[in-house]
Amino acid sequence: MEGTTTLEIAYVSTNPIELREDSENNNITVLIANSGSAKARSVSVRIDPSSPFVEAYSGSTSDFTEGIQARSSHKFVFALDIDDGTEARTNSRE
Repeated sequence: MEGTTTLEIAYVSTNPIELREDSENNNITVLIANSGSAKARSVSVRIDPSSPFVEAYSGSTSDFTEGIQARSSHKFVFALDIDDGTEARTNSRE
C-alpha cells in the first residue's frame, strides 16, 4: 500500500529563548511533522540565514534524517551566531 507524505513545520524554538547580539551557537530547533499516510524518506532540511544571523560552524545550517514515519515528527537542530552590534527586533515565521 502506497500513500503520500505531507511535511509541515510544526514549530520553531530557540535556545536560549531570547537571542542576543554577539552570541554564538544559538540553537534553532525546527520540528517537521509528516501528516501524510506514508513514511518520508531521506529528509534533509537546510536554513539559509541572512544578516544578522550567520552559520555557527561548518554544517550547522543543515540537518538530515533517514525518514519520518507517517503521522510522526522529527526535530532538526541548527546552530547560528548573531553579529555584534545587531539591533534588537522581533522576528516571526510566516
